[in-house]
Amino acid sequence: MRKIKVKIISGILFSILIIALSSCKMRAEQKSLTSHFEIIDSFISDGDFKAALKELKNLEKLAYDAWAYIGIYKRYIQLCEEDRAEKVLKKALKKNKHNEELIAVYSDFLLRHNRLSEAAKRAEELRGGKYGSLFSEAVLRIEQEKTSAFEH
Repeated sequence: MRKIKVKIISGILFSILIIALSSCKMRAEQKSLTSHFEIIDSFISDGDFKAALKELKNLEKLAYDAWAYIGIYKRYIQLCEEDRAEKVLKKALKKNKHNEELIAVYSDFLLRHNRLSEAAKRAEELRGGKYGSLFSEAVLRIEQEKTSAFEH
């Protein structure tokens, strides 16, 4: 009976240790991403766009969640790298298909590029939620285009 208790307690302690270590790893990754973003932002503010792009490409490999991808996307947009920005969002959506924030950001990107039917299709999943206005905007703009085409 004593051996069983020792094994159970050892198992519990081992589990707690694993959880603690993985938690530390996540915090270290977050700090790493934050410091990369700070370096990139510094390059951008100094006008060293080439260095910022190089650093962003390297950072893409470290992205692990939706917010990291959104941060990378935002900086590509700042650098007028629209194609790369879209590729980052598509990559992120492959890994996080139903993430509302990613869908919202990509829908907004599509709306800004007047790709209305794509935006409506993407944003439909957001309908009725906190980002539902993106779906509404896409639908309204599609209807507006139809109306103005009909009038002319």
